[in-house]
Amino acid sequence: MVQLLPDMPQVISAQWSPDGTKILAEVPTDVLYHNDCYLLDADGTMIRKIATIPAIFVYWTPDGSKIFYFTPDENLVGHLWVQPVDGSQAKQISPLDASGAIEFTYEWSPDGRYVAYDDHVNGLWVTDADGVIQYQSTATNTTRLVWSPDSSKLAYVTTAYDSAKLESSTLWSVDVASASLQQLAVHSELIRGNYDTWDEFPMWTDDSSTLVYLGSASNTLFAVPAAGGVAPSAIAQSVVLLIGKDADGSLLFSRQVGEQYTITRSRVDGSEAEDLALLDKPIQQASVAP
Repeated sequence: MVQLLPDMPQVISAQWSPDGTKILAEVPTDVLYHNDCYLLDADGTMIRKIATIPAIFVYWTPDGSKIFYFTPDENLVGHLWVQPVDGSQAKQISPLDASGAIEFTYEWSPDGRYVAYDDHVNGLWVTDADGVIQYQSTATNTTRLVWSPDSSKLAYVTTAYDSAKLESSTLWSVDVASASLQQLAVHSELIRGNYDTWDEFPMWTDDSSTLVYLGSASNTLFAVPAAGGVAPSAIAQSVVLLIGKDADGSLLFSRQVGEQYTITRSRVDGSEAEDLALLDKPIQQASVAP
């Protein structure tokens, strides 16, 4: 065991880089909500101080070349920034003319080329890592942003309410290169998916061709091609939890059968369904080991 930054009074967070070779450590400063960020080797040896960041939460970009954070300006307008780990100048990547709130939802593409974000005021934006806008939608009720594994498409859900009652939930897919938008599914129930940290996201197949999701009221598991033009197909009924994918790309989910609950594996089209376990209690949360 190695103590990180032993000469510092407090280290509030430490994160491994995506490739596992570096550590990002945050140390509080005397200024509220400002932290010093340090780059360390895997053995805890300091490489350099990256910068003093005016934000509480700082994260790695997927390629490990930069860190990013969200911070409001003096007018409480929130912006996304990226900071190269070599200590060079930070850059604001959200639009300079955005007048959004201080709340943001954002998601980097797996290859680190794009970031999608929604400030819940101006709608959904997709930019590249330099802040060049690739796609923009004026919809202000987008949730559950999820990138395809090949980083070519972004899926998201929009919801419509009338007097606080859900009217519809719509699943969309946008091809970033062409800015082509496809409406994939509309339901009178919430579109859910597999649980990831704090929300339930529609799930992509490994080949980026299909989205799998769960209807919140009907407990029906659906699959729909990301290219659009085809109605969603029902894979299974009485599904209480979408767990994830097996190593071969098969779906793993839990169904209610009478008063018991299964762990079931099937192909994306619902074929070759097999119950792997039968439980007396429902599964509240589960994930698939890498």
